[in-house]
Amino acid sequence: MNEGDLLKGYVYDLFGSVVVESAMDMIQESLKSEMERKGYKITNRYSPGYCGWTVDHQKKMFSLLQKNKLITPPIYATPSTTCIRI
Repeated sequence: MNEGDLLKGYVYDLFGSVVVESAMDMIQESLKSEMERKGYKITNRYSPGYCGWTVDHQKKMFSLLQKNKLITPPIYATPSTTCIRI
């Protein structure tokens, strides 16, 4: 993408975010159904970048998951539309 394609970049980023969030909604609903069948409950999704939890904590989470190769300076996951959930 060229430097002057700001609108295109914005639309791509927005689309990627919508796709990831929609996929996570589906995964969470599937997990919720499975856990309810077993008598368990799950919590809401929560990850760095939400609810005051700063994005720089992704580095610590990736190191715990031994996925450091996905971290690029300045501490962003690659690809940028990624979802880490607890």
